[in-house]
Amino acid sequence: MSREAQLRSTLVALSDSKLLLGYHYGEWTFGPPAIEAGIAACSMAQEEFGHTRLLNGILKREFDLEIDPLADERPPDSFASIAFLDHPLASWAELVAANAVVDLALSLVLSSFEGGDFQPLARAVPKMLLEERFHTEHAEGWVRVIESGEAAPRDALAGALARALRDVAAFFGPDGHDEDLVRSGARTTDDDALRRRLLARIAGLVADPAAVGLRREGDGWSLIEPLDWAAWDVERRRLSAGGPDQGMLDELRGTKNVAFKSA
Repeated sequence: MSREAQLRSTLVALSDSKLLLGYHYGEWTFGPPAIEAGIAACSMAQEEFGHTRLLNGILKREFDLEIDPLADERPPDSFASIAFLDHPLASWAELVAANAVVDLALSLVLSSFEGGDFQPLARAVPKMLLEERFHTEHAEGWVRVIESGEAAPRDALAGALARALRDVAAFFGPDGHDEDLVRSGARTTDDDALRRRLLARIAGLVADPAAVGLRREGDGWSLIEPLDWAAWDVERRRLSAGGPDQGMLDELRGTKNVAFKSA
């Protein structure tokens, strides 16, 4: 895959994942454990949608690719989003896992463009990461709150974190798949290094790394059950088939209000 194709594919994956992450944060504007958490979820949703718009602008200007969420007719199985975001997040534990793992993964990928020579994104990344700092603090705070509480919420969070970690590990892809982007100067860090960084962050955050599917390996961390890369889709950056729930996409596209779009 050429440098241009790799850049385009990576930006689409970031845009698709941030769009769905923003949707999920929006889902939890009402009904979280505390009103402050709902306010935070609303704020994070707005920022993720803003980042999606920025990324889509770069895709339009640099690659002549138009992705307008309100007019996007792609079927679910063509989205390049992290699989953990495919369905509505049914519990606060799943929302916290998305915040702690998925959000962090996207920020790490963005950080790898800071200092790179793909200037349209390199210039935008510092502001995006500044906004993401609060997301990280929010996630870490809630992980600590839940882990210090009762067993049932702790177990629910551990299960959600384990699922999110596997889907995000797949998003980073097999070793070496992105080495051309690093070699060419577009990115400063490869996806394998970012994956190791994320696993170490989560292992240092939770009380029992094994409960979320992590084990110590040398001076770092890895999944207890390794991924099988045979079915990895380089364009969609995922192992699983399928895609986002159609009902979620309909809500994002405002399908019920199509008659009012041109008003």
